[in-house]
Amino acid sequence: MEPARNGKYALDDVTKADITEDLYKAWHFHREENCRRDQREIWKTTDHARIVLSDTHGSVNSKAKLLCNKLTAFYYTQSVQYGRPDCPEPTQTPGIVFAALYEEWRRCDSDGNIEFGHFLANPVRITKSGPDTLQGIVKAHASLCAQATALTLDLEQYSMHPLYPAIVIVCDRNDLKGNIECHSDGFVSLRKVAEKQTVLVVLTGVNAGLPISLEKLIPHALPIRRMDVFGLDAVRVPLDIAAKFFIELKTQFQHLGGQNPHNIDQRMCPSATPKGYDRSVCYNPDTWVRAMQAAAEEHGYDSMWDTRESLRRVRAHQAGQVTLYEFEHDLFANRWRP
Repeated sequence: MEPARNGKYALDDVTKADITEDLYKAWHFHREENCRRDQREIWKTTDHARIVLSDTHGSVNSKAKLLCNKLTAFYYTQSVQYGRPDCPEPTQTPGIVFAALYEEWRRCDSDGNIEFGHFLANPVRITKSGPDTLQGIVKAHASLCAQATALTLDLEQYSMHPLYPAIVIVCDRNDLKGNIECHSDGFVSLRKVAEKQTVLVVLTGVNAGLPISLEKLIPHALPIRRMDVFGLDAVRVPLDIAAKFFIELKTQFQHLGGQNPHNIDQRMCPSATPKGYDRSVCYNPDTWVRAMQAAAEEHGYDSMWDTRESLRRVRAHQAGQVTLYEFEHDLFANRWRP
């Protein structure tokens, strides 16, 4: 790399080609990070961004989109929630369960759709005045589905997956309390969390003719230890098994639900616009990469964060430093790792 007369750097063709490849990775990395951020916001321990079930039928209102582009709902009962001793009831849900679910989802469905809120499930926190039986949860789920369907009929990119009314996940006990092991490096493995935390997978009886069965879960079934499963088809399994099961269901019925994965959710695209270009170039990896490199050639690779970091990564790889400046997502918590 030789200094150019204008104070910038003249890069050789090999380095430019490596930067092109690296910027493509960066575009997709930014979008994945935005997906993680959005889901963390919905699942975190406050209610403003998630569905809260405080009676027998629930209320969707402005949050109807949360039920769209998901395979199921993830109900948190009061027994798994926590809060300050001076609070009248627990209101916080264990974030580590969401983090483990997210990592399992990406592990099982690494090429899955992340556009327009697509995810395995949306959280529903049940309050003290909400249903306290599985039958009550199933009835409330039917109500939430009906409300959301009525509110989202005219939305172009948001619709309810056919599986959603038919099957739910219920997290009704904390299997991690006093049972979270730290490795020698002090980190908790989210994969181990997904193996230890159990959930109930429950058929609602509203399957719209879909041949949905819990038979594949039977070899992994654990004692349910509830008195309210009479008349319901329900199985208790580890969280990782439940996640894999839902991804298999999605594959089985992929011809029935989900939006076109080629439609881009512009909110998810990189926030950095190349110097001298319109925001619209960010909505396609080809146009973004070309614009980034053209702007870097004109203004210098150090003039923008993305091209500066890309050049650093490429130079590190060329020097054999394969772990330096790699793409790494922010951890969901300081001591949790995939």
